[in-house]
Amino acid sequence: MIKSAAGAASYLVARKNSAKKIEQWLEGLIEGAGLAKTDARLKLRNLMLNMARRQAGEGRRRHDTREQVVLYLTAFNAWASEEPVSRLRYNAGEPVPVIPKI
Repeated sequence: MIKSAAGAASYLVARKNSAKKIEQWLEGLIEGAGLAKTDARLKLRNLMLNMARRQAGEGRRRHDTREQVVLYLTAFNAWASEEPVSRLRYNAGEPVPVIPKI
């Protein structure tokens, strides 16, 4: 994940929620251990790791900051509302999701 995108998205979430309430979100996102297959934190973590990895024989597609911020906030919203996530995706022109207060 682009550092500026991660910083911006984390800041937006932390600005609306207390550090204590988002501690579990950040811990799961960083560690990734013990998360269910449909956990939004695991989906975001795996997606960002795959974006960063260069596949053999493939050119690396540049992912813009807005795309990554939208994906982060979409995953956070799903996690906050305890919705299972089967797939995270970004559509060009998609509005930036509203950040819930948990």
